[in-house]
Amino acid sequence: MASLPKGTELSREESTLVRPLPPVRLEVPVAGPWNDLLAGLKGLGFDVSLAGEADAPDMVVLVVEGSFPATDANNAFIVVARERSLRAAKAAIAGGASGYFAAPFDFLSLGVAISVAAGQARALASMTERTARLHASMEGDQTVSTVVGILMERFRLQRAEAYARLRRYSRTERRKVVELATELVASSEELSRTMRAIESGLEQS
Repeated sequence: MASLPKGTELSREESTLVRPLPPVRLEVPVAGPWNDLLAGLKGLGFDVSLAGEADAPDMVVLVVEGSFPATDANNAFIVVARERSLRAAKAAIAGGASGYFAAPFDFLSLGVAISVAAGQARALASMTERTARLHASMEGDQTVSTVVGILMERFRLQRAEAYARLRRYSRTERRKVVELATELVASSEELSRTMRAIESGLEQS
């Protein structure tokens, strides 16, 4: 583990952050002047890479010198800068940053902010994924229900029997019920469009 820059030593209790720490990518205009920042993050136990060295880190620490630049919106990020001003902090937060730190850095606070922001980003990504799965499941259920309704009407069946027949057929075909239902609905819609086109042609003739 790298040591912290001079003057930023932490006690064992202070330097204990929740493990595992998220991987971090440091994006800097010029690496040299920010070596202390790199050493400080590594000293806290973070696995730090520079831009271009690793793909899709959990967190980006974006070093800003001057105006706020565009950054990869797919990653959570924290801004660090030499300028200590409310205007710069507001610009960073408005740009999507999870935090803003100005030199000289409190490395412990920066490390905690990185860990918290990374955790929040992972939780949000997980929630988004669960929501997408739930939405897809609801759409699938609605499609299956539509096909069951068609079978009920066509063969004069009760709902339970119509679903049972669809399920038996899916097993025979070794396909998922929702997959078959989606295909049947698409075929039905295509047939309806064709019939409407034929009907329209007959009316015009």
